[in-house]
Amino acid sequence: MRKQLVVAGLVLVMAVGASAQTQLGLMGIGGKLGLVSPEGDIGSTLGIGLQAKLGHVIPQIALDAFVDFWTKGYEESYLGYRSDASFTEIAVGALAKYYLSLPQSNIKPYAGGGLALNFGHSKVESSVPGWRGGSESDTDVDLGIHLVGGAELPLTPNIDGLAELKYAIDGADYFAISVGAVFRLGR
Repeated sequence: MRKQLVVAGLVLVMAVGASAQTQLGLMGIGGKLGLVSPEGDIGSTLGIGLQAKLGHVIPQIALDAFVDFWTKGYEESYLGYRSDASFTEIAVGALAKYYLSLPQSNIKPYAGGGLALNFGHSKVESSVPGWRGGSESDTDVDLGIHLVGGAELPLTPNIDGLAELKYAIDGADYFAISVGAVFRLGR
């Protein structure tokens, strides 16, 4: 019984200490623009995103919420057969970022990961000379894993610039390179 009280007391002290370091809330909002390379041989496309900084769990670990969007269309033809395809993805999720320490530098590099709901839509239209052709589409929702690495740098007293690499593992895996800016709130 005494051991259990000591353990419970230690857990309570650690929880109070951790909550004293926690600073959660809407700390910033911004956007990003980037180059997205989806899986397969369909080429790259432009992607856009929104980002909300939600504060720090501990000084080195921050939470962000995000919405990313990209769409890509392409066509193939071979001996009269023609196919037009399009893919669209919207990812809504959250990331935990671990900030690395660079003494005497304004640059804040980070690495992290998180989960997202990925809403995907694909459509294929095909035609063959002498035939009517056809069309198929599919919409799905997947739970995806998003891995990130990047750096932030203060541009002004209220705006941080960012550069980020992202690899998303979901229904349509993709790699993205983005740049953006976040407006800091409440400082």
